[in-house]
Amino acid sequence: MKCVACNRNESGIRFGCQDCVNRTVRQLREIGAYWHLLPAMVEPLCAGGGRGAPGYASRTPARDDVLVALDPRAYPGGEPTTLHPDRETSWVRSIPLAIDGLSEALADERGHTGQPGAWGLGYVISAVQWCSEQHWFDELVDDIAELHAQCRALAHDVPDSLGACLEVLCGGFVFWRNAWRGQQRVSVARCAACSREYEGLDLVRLGVAQEAAA
Repeated sequence: MKCVACNRNESGIRFGCQDCVNRTVRQLREIGAYWHLLPAMVEPLCAGGGRGAPGYASRTPARDDVLVALDPRAYPGGEPTTLHPDRETSWVRSIPLAIDGLSEALADERGHTGQPGAWGLGYVISAVQWCSEQHWFDELVDDIAELHAQCRALAHDVPDSLGACLEVLCGGFVFWRNAWRGQQRVSVARCAACSREYEGLDLVRLGVAQEAAA
């Protein structure tokens, strides 16, 4: 059986291969590291002084995207995704709410009982191997990869990035990655969050957007 997450490696009787299990566990551990790091990055990297131009709304003297990502409060409807307070086309997920929701969902799937919020990141990490035996393993991998890409971007930890993804509402970054095209292994430019691939004119547009943002 081919792994449902990468559609490349053989996974035996499981739905997910060991490479995808290892990568997902690593991303979860890095999410935990970013989670501890981000409170120290609430302050803007470059502070602007002086009075703002007339007609512009006032802003908090902090990085609102980081504040939203660290906010553990449940929002109406229990959604782990919140609208970025400054840019209506960009979304930021609450890290603690996303991890709590994921851990409780996995505990429910496995028939484990306990107090709400008692499972946490460690439980999710310990459950990844079991998740590789489930048909929805690819959905879990994509969800964790998305959250990891957000945390990495918020921490400005994006070495060798080709630029920010041009996909609306994505917010991820594009990197060169190895991929299989039939029997041939090739390098492709792929977004770490939404998996959109860039080639030809799309790759040119990505470069132009990166230069304009610099």
